[in-house]
Amino acid sequence: MPTAHQSRNANGRRCLKRRFIIAAAVVAFGYFCLWAIDPTRAADEKTPVAGAVEASDFGDRIAPLLAQNCLHCHNASQAEGNLNLTTRERMLAGGDSGAVIEPGNADDSYLIARIRDHEMPPEGKGKPLSDAEVSALSAWVNAGAKWPAGRTISELDYTTDRRAGRDWWSLAVVVRPPLPVRSNSSPVEAEAVGGGENNSVDRFVRAKLAERQLPPSAEADRVTLIRRA
Repeated sequence: MPTAHQSRNANGRRCLKRRFIIAAAVVAFGYFCLWAIDPTRAADEKTPVAGAVEASDFGDRIAPLLAQNCLHCHNASQAEGNLNLTTRERMLAGGDSGAVIEPGNADDSYLIARIRDHEMPPEGKGKPLSDAEVSALSAWVNAGAKWPAGRTISELDYTTDRRAGRDWWSLAVVVRPPLPVRSNSSPVEAEAVGGGENNSVDRFVRAKLAERQLPPSAEADRVTLIRRA
């Protein structure tokens, strides 16, 4: 039979072993928590290709980047370094430094390298592009630098921090929108979009009320209208 001293030693070893296992489990759990909340890991999993663009995004992302950051110095009338970026053909022709874009290979594209090194736009001519913007341009070049046929971009097409462009709200072309259609698919919509319009503006007001499932207000009486006048 083990002595009391031997029993105490055995119990002590078991206690130490249990404590060691618990401590190891706590440390492992802590590392797991840090890994799980790592923002860089989460960002990488959610956006495996940062800034990736489709060819259809040229007008929404690429053209504005070129117009707002490059065309001030590289346009048809002022092509510094003989580099004109207003059309795909002129962009591919390059300038005094040779070819600036290698479609399908952003890493070998001189223009992308200058942008990544924050050498373009030069100091005083614009602010460095963000990582997302550089990634978008790089992805566009890697996808073949696709450009709509016959499309010419201008620095006046888009608004910058220096001036308003053609996309500025007050410079936009006024377009007459179509009148809302009365579908009368629900009692509320039937009441909101139904009769009672005095002009076409009422049709838009009632369509918005129907969209939010709100009944129209009662028509004001003559006394109320006189008080408002």
